[in-house]
Amino acid sequence: MSEQCFIIERGNIKIGDAVSSLSLVQSCRRRHPDACIVYRVPEPTIRLFDYHPDIDFLNTDFGTFSPDDNYINLTNWCTASHYEMRMGSLIDRSREQIFTEACGIPWEKEKPRLYLHQSESIVTRSRMVSFNNRYGEKPTVLLVYRSDERWKDWPHAQEFCTLAKQKGFRVFVLNVNANDDLYGTEGHPARTEGDVKGSEGYIIHVGRQHLRRLMGLIAMVDTVVSIDSGPLHIADALNKPTVALFGSMSTVVREMKYDSNIYYLQGRCIYDILPCQYFTCEHGSKIQPCMTNLRAEEVFDAVEEVYHNAHDNLLR
Repeated sequence: MSEQCFIIERGNIKIGDAVSSLSLVQSCRRRHPDACIVYRVPEPTIRLFDYHPDIDFLNTDFGTFSPDDNYINLTNWCTASHYEMRMGSLIDRSREQIFTEACGIPWEKEKPRLYLHQSESIVTRSRMVSFNNRYGEKPTVLLVYRSDERWKDWPHAQEFCTLAKQKGFRVFVLNVNANDDLYGTEGHPARTEGDVKGSEGYIIHVGRQHLRRLMGLIAMVDTVVSIDSGPLHIADALNKPTVALFGSMSTVVREMKYDSNIYYLQGRCIYDILPCQYFTCEHGSKIQPCMTNLRAEEVFDAVEEVYHNAHDNLLR
């Protein structure tokens, strides 16, 4: 019988914060190896954490716990958001570090991890082999350029796909849709609101209920290019070589989290304000100038570097 029980709760949150909080979950396990750890996350995000070795129970049963349990609520008010808003340009800690230290656990650069079951790995690998047999084998990139927060979007997806094709890369363009199945349109020319046209990329639909399949897709491509979004955090937690596209919202503190597989690119702020919290340029319904300043050529150069570095490491 475990001597302690830790209930760590993340309520109505987005994927990125739920994944970032794994640093606390994993640090808690290191400090209390015999404890029972429960991670409470709403559906459908909770499915991301299946098969995690440091979590004993996953549930969405919010609000019921024993007085003897160690109850940690990271939802309201979010510790990291409060700290970032208060510190502004003086931010000196990552969200992972803030979540961990706020609970009295020393920060030891515990990187969030996600895990695929062996059967999931086999399925995703076979799909990629099948796709390569049909269309030819090329280096693959998953591009995530849109989110439900318009101010994070990157407007040069078309140029990137065209350039990548010319350089011999195959681009899968992620389109998150609540109703579509992830594998419904593999190989079809990408068409997503006119942003990526013709045969420059291959559209991949992922339903919000199919996050395990999204994990499989990220695991099977060679590299990921993503704005600040849920898929970016998933790629990081799967140790996938990734190019992250940020505007002036954040500082370089994101690069101080841990030994990371992420290559960070940050768009130049036209007012030289860092971080701006996206409050400087007009309003959040529009693509920001700093994201526009990230050119397709710069992003693809980073992709080539990340891809070749990862390939070289595999050969060592």
